[in-house]
Formats: sequence, structure tokens, C-alpha cells
Amino acid sequence: MDDIHRQIVYEIKRAIRFLGAEPEAMRLSTPKQCYEALEKLGAHPHLLANVGSWKDTLSDEDVLETMKTWNAEQIRIAPRHSN
Repeated sequence: MDDIHRQIVYEIKRAIRFLGAEPEAMRLSTPKQCYEALEKLGAHPHLLANVGSWKDTLSDEDVLETMKTWNAEQIRIAPRHSN
């Protein structure tokens, strides 16, 4: 697995955490495995489209950038809890 592939999987794991699951228990080494995991978790269609295009119509760089943007947006809109 090359470096950019590892970075994409890392970002997908972050997205899975935003969906309330623990990615460590999942097999996420191929684009298909990543897509199926997100699909089972009810991921947003735009997220599924991005991951589904990985190794198909989008370059690795485009998928990585889109995943980073997606995760940054999830952080921005996440509810803030005060103590």
C-alpha cells in the first residue's frame, strides 16, 4: 500500500468515526471494502460517490482532497458540548 493510499484510508476511517463506528474492527484495505463499510453505516450519498469513484473515475489525489474536505466539514458542523 503506497503513501497516498494509506492517507485515503486514514481519512475514510475518520469519516467512519463521524458516523459513530469504530473502523479498527473493519477491513479497509481496498476501495471496495471502504465503500461497503460506509454504505452499511448509511453514509451520505456524496461520500459514497467519492469513495466509489476511487480507482475508477477520480485520481487518488482527488479522492484524498475530497475526503479531507468532507471530514473538515464534519468537524465544522459537529455539535459542540459544553461542560
